[in-house]
Amino acid sequence: MNDVKGWIFVSHSTKDLEGVRRVRDYLETKSHHPLLFFLKCIRDTDELDSLITREIEARTIFLLCDSPNSRSARWVQREIEFIRSLADRHYEVVDLQSPWPEQQEILDRISQRGTLFLSYTPSDSPEVSAIYDVLQAFDYSMFFDHTLAAGDDWRGRIEHAIDESLSKGFFIFFVSPATHQRPESFQFWELHRALEQRRRFAPEVRNFIVVLVGDPSAHIELPWPVSDFLALDLRGLHPQEQAHQLHHHLCKVSNESGRNG
Repeated sequence: MNDVKGWIFVSHSTKDLEGVRRVRDYLETKSHHPLLFFLKCIRDTDELDSLITREIEARTIFLLCDSPNSRSARWVQREIEFIRSLADRHYEVVDLQSPWPEQQEILDRISQRGTLFLSYTPSDSPEVSAIYDVLQAFDYSMFFDHTLAAGDDWRGRIEHAIDESLSKGFFIFFVSPATHQRPESFQFWELHRALEQRRRFAPEVRNFIVVLVGDPSAHIELPWPVSDFLALDLRGLHPQEQAHQLHHHLCKVSNESGRNG
């Protein structure tokens, strides 16, 4: 198994050290890497440091810590404004003065859109592997089973990873012409596990995504368990573009879920 833990950029005032540390510790229990900068050299009158600017541009998931300290710090407000100006970014705002259960609700929500399980038939492994390689730059926590070793409790680890993706993010089901050639493959076991567990975790949440890959000229019919799902068609694209379009789609779904939830 190859587990990649996601990164979350945390925008905050250095004067909120205690509250921010509690937020950081909680996110770490959710298997994420909170990214925090405590820079003594930055003052309210400073421009946004170029290092932080480049780091923000490289990240996709953000937590904005609101407080009187952050609202009065000009560089924090410039940081937040810059984050909000970027496309295909997901962010949540947590009020550090609100009761801790309310903060936890926000932290749970941001954790719930950053975990992916990639389900595919072995014939599509080269294409999905290339997509996976690009997706690593988008801060997702991902499960990709191409490094499961002999002796691993593969079934238990895959079941756990599927459950994690449904409760914290997305189960991605890749479909190609090869999918129908292997109806008894392990991918269909993953599919049925995901559909069964989906009802238990969040039946009203869009956490199951069907993606088309492979030959764009070949006819594809979706397997009957997902025949009613709208599929994201990535056939014929370069892996870089495939990953970017998938990321854009996940951001759109996440942000729509956040507004509706």
